[in-house]
Amino acid sequence: MKYQVRLFIKWNQLRNPIFCYGWPLLFAFVLLIMGSTVAQAKEITLSWAQNQDTVDGYKIYSRFPNETYDYKNPFMIIPSSECNSESCSVLVKVPDNSDVYFVVRAYLETGLESLDSNETLYSGTKITLPSEIFLSWSPNKDVVEGYRIYRRVSDGKYDYSSPVASVPSSNCSPDKCSTVLNLDEYKDYYFVVRAYSGAKVESQDSNEVFFDAEQLAQEIAGPVSEEKEITVPASEAEVKTSMVLGAVSGMSESLSKITQTITGENISPAVEKTTTEDRDLHPAVEVFNNQYQHQKWIEIMWNEYMVANGEARVAMGDIDGDKKDEIIIGLGPDHDPAIPGGMFQVLNDDYSSLAWGQIKWDDYNSLNGESFPACGDIDGDGIDEILMGLGEGGQGKVEVFNYRSGVLHHKDWVQVDWPDYNQYFGKTRPTCGDIDQDGKDEVVIGLGSNQSDPEMPAGLFQILDDNFSSLAWGEVDWPDYNRLNGETYPSCANLNGEGDNLIVVGLGANGEGRMEVFQFKDGAASHKEWITIDWDVYNKTVGETRPVCGDVDGDGKDEIIVGLASNLDDPQIPGGLFPILDSDYSHLAWSEIEWDEYNKGNGESLPAIGDTNADHKDEIMIGLGVRSAFAESQSQSQSQTVGEIPSTASSTEGGGGGGCFIASVANL
Repeated sequence: MKYQVRLFIKWNQLRNPIFCYGWPLLFAFVLLIMGSTVAQAKEITLSWAQNQDTVDGYKIYSRFPNETYDYKNPFMIIPSSECNSESCSVLVKVPDNSDVYFVVRAYLETGLESLDSNETLYSGTKITLPSEIFLSWSPNKDVVEGYRIYRRVSDGKYDYSSPVASVPSSNCSPDKCSTVLNLDEYKDYYFVVRAYSGAKVESQDSNEVFFDAEQLAQEIAGPVSEEKEITVPASEAEVKTSMVLGAVSGMSESLSKITQTITGENISPAVEKTTTEDRDLHPAVEVFNNQYQHQKWIEIMWNEYMVANGEARVAMGDIDGDKKDEIIIGLGPDHDPAIPGGMFQVLNDDYSSLAWGQIKWDDYNSLNGESFPACGDIDGDGIDEILMGLGEGGQGKVEVFNYRSGVLHHKDWVQVDWPDYNQYFGKTRPTCGDIDQDGKDEVVIGLGSNQSDPEMPAGLFQILDDNFSSLAWGEVDWPDYNRLNGETYPSCANLNGEGDNLIVVGLGANGEGRMEVFQFKDGAASHKEWITIDWDVYNKTVGETRPVCGDVDGDGKDEIIVGLASNLDDPQIPGGLFPILDSDYSHLAWSEIEWDEYNKGNGESLPAIGDTNADHKDEIMIGLGVRSAFAESQSQSQSQTVGEIPSTASSTEGGGGGGCFIASVANL
């Protein structure tokens, strides 16, 4: 949409007759609407021709319909020095759904100001907001009387004494139940459904679905109704041969035990409650305090995945803007077609479940489905985005999500700028940090091994700017390693306490326990330092390093926590150990996963670091490796070890495999 309007301006008062007398003072005022939409705001370009007389600048005034211009408070002031010889232009943001009027006045520093230019109108998008929404769900397989729908707002709770609707089973088809709900107010809502039989017998909640009023207002261009899918939990009858429903006084009797994957705006895999005694389903993440001692265990509440794989790749970041870091758990590759791939879980800073997400790429999810999470404030708004790297077959892609109003939203796709790598390998391991000190995090993407094709260059990583354009490529300064393996595990670190983030790159197998430190300067990633962990036996036999960086001791400088690989290739190497290095690369301590059976059977450590309680001292999270490898090796004898074993930090908690298991309950 483009307006080209000629306008004539006259001065309010003639303080300088020689300057103004007889001039019609002509300039043109143009409104160019640029199509970038940001949170119900549109960015437009206002432009006009320079005044024929010399002026000091221009004042822009705006008003909404049924309002008047406030000439004491211009919307924006543009000095003439910011204009070119022929015209002036400026970017402004306007509400996307409202009309806005503009005029321009030329001014002199002496106080002289012209009359209004012609008035130009930006016509906001006119949308018809829905007055109702359509909810549908799969009927319960047991005979029930019907279903009750409950609703809450973003900061509210469900009132189970007052359903917003009730649907008798007789109104359902064999495959689907549905109802239409009126929107008495156009705002964000959450919904759950419960099956019922009798006045006081109800199932547990279905998965929760989210009606995003703001996003719909931005995207709506067709039907006025919004359909959401709700899946009511299947009943105990799928597990037991019979079930009798009866009245329960003072509580709801559970009808549900989830046995299928639920899909919706918040995706919640099938879950069951487990106990600390159930060793077939082990905890997935161990939390360590700033003394490197055991603090908590966290479980992934998805039994099917835990049995089939169980690996947990962890990242941390403040994704909701509360100054406390949340926990993102990426999952390993899925070789069971009954288990959906591409899933990841988000936990709150108190370790309760916030949401489940899924990579928005069905073909990848069915082929591989593993995810490598990272967090960073890419746009500088103080709230971290979630970046999800992909495994083999991922075509070099990274998916970007944000978390808003209790729901994960797809934001963008990013791809490594290397077509050959993307086609033949495609694995991406992102990390984030402000390496150019512009207040926005850049993205550093580590790449996979070239072992299946030694002719392919390796040892590389790519640095992307906050707008995802390429800033630079970096290369490990070790040709022999690059030729034999070449995979890279990057992390970003503020080691001097002044915000000058360095890039610490861990190496894969045969990396001899090394990490290379790079500095981004003058548009390039330059070698700065080599670091080697203090464990000769591990370095010679395994050698893989997975660094993460954060301020554990609160001194304003990051420490480096180094995750180590599994001991499956050499069970005589003790597993579960990981070193902590100070900001000057000196060794601080060794710590150990507090689960002896796991350490003997796998021992892999997948670290992350973040501040969950806003005390300015980061906690350490250690994700555990593949459960199937651990289970297969439990029966193997571990009668001896080789080489010197590092001394670990002492713990005040209980023995191996103990600790406090925190069940992160999913949104069902």
